[in-house]
Amino acid sequence: MAVLNVYNAKKMAKSANLAGKQKRLADIALMLEQGIERKEIVQKVAKSCKASTRAIDNWIKEAKLIVLERNKKVEEAVTELSIQKGVERQNKAILTKDEALEVLTKIANDPLKETQNGVASAKTEQINAIKTIAELLGWVAPKKQEIEIDTKTIKVVRE
Repeated sequence: MAVLNVYNAKKMAKSANLAGKQKRLADIALMLEQGIERKEIVQKVAKSCKASTRAIDNWIKEAKLIVLERNKKVEEAVTELSIQKGVERQNKAILTKDEALEVLTKIANDPLKETQNGVASAKTEQINAIKTIAELLGWVAPKKQEIEIDTKTIKVVRE
């Protein structure tokens, strides 16, 4: 029974030391992120726990790795976010056929407004919108085009 108690006491002490070390590393990483120099970190850590400069330097090295890993994760998150924002901007910038038809329909249905040049300019906008709608929906019949090559005439019909 006494052997078991000694074993449990050692295990708990080791666990406490590990937790203490992790806390020290977290504190040192925070100091590094704040831009505190090595000399000042060594002084602060030496006051809070009795450790050699060499041990503290080793902790600083480990803390630097932690900081680098954190920074890498932050950079990856920022990069992913900026990619998502870029895709969203592109998707918003590109109109779908339905969105284009909706905009053109609004223009075509706008009531005529009196402008400085007269009402004709508003009518022109409406007529152009209707023509564009007709082209998008395929209401316009194919146009015949003639192409001349040398002396022969070839008729091409677009479909």
